[in-house]
Amino acid sequence: MSKALRTTIIHLHELEEKHIAIAKKLCVKRMALHRTILTQIDISREIDDIGTLLNGNVEIPSQTSQTSQTLVISDEPLKKKGLQYLLMEEAYDDSFMLHEPSENKILNFSGQNLFTLVGLWFMKSLDNELNAFFAAFMSIWGSLFYQIWRRNNSVLAYQWDCEDYNEVEPDRPEYMGSDTREDPVTGETVWISPQIVRFFKMFISCIVVLLSMCIVVVSVLKPPYPIGTQQRSDNQAIRIPVS
Repeated sequence: MSKALRTTIIHLHELEEKHIAIAKKLCVKRMALHRTILTQIDISREIDDIGTLLNGNVEIPSQTSQTSQTLVISDEPLKKKGLQYLLMEEAYDDSFMLHEPSENKILNFSGQNLFTLVGLWFMKSLDNELNAFFAAFMSIWGSLFYQIWRRNNSVLAYQWDCEDYNEVEPDRPEYMGSDTREDPVTGETVWISPQIVRFFKMFISCIVVLLSMCIVVVSVLKPPYPIGTQQRSDNQAIRIPVS
């Protein structure tokens, strides 16, 4: 690839990035303008005008149905102002809050952010170029120490004549048998656990383990947002109901 062609491609990429940045700024400004207009909108004047027509001697156009007149009269005392009313009447489909104060502002001074910064400070304060050499030294030293200790352990066990020493631990109550029978070899009475009880415990354990594995797999594979959701276009943002 020639130098001129490479320069042209880089220049085109820069222009594309600039156009994308300008489009984002215009989109944000347009959304802010829409929200300002819808927040300050007041359609009570239109209601008052229609109420004047209904109460006066002015003839009502034939297009106004009886249902619309009843609705206007019944809703006349109400305030017809603001974005919340449009959302309630389903005249406006969606509302996106811009530049609202964050409810989690306190987290900037305490809580999760503070503890995150503390952990980051600990990691960054100990992060330097000697960490790699220290890690290699610790790995070699740990392996050598373990082998030397095993050798000394064998020497001491031979000198003290305790190579075959096994510590006797008491049986755990959870694993003690619930029934007794006579040992056919020694003739002693020993505790046993019925086979059906052991199978039941194994079955319950397998069910719990499989359920936990399914929960983990679903939580990992499930996307953070519903699949197939579509964003409404700006042209469909405002829907005026037709009576």
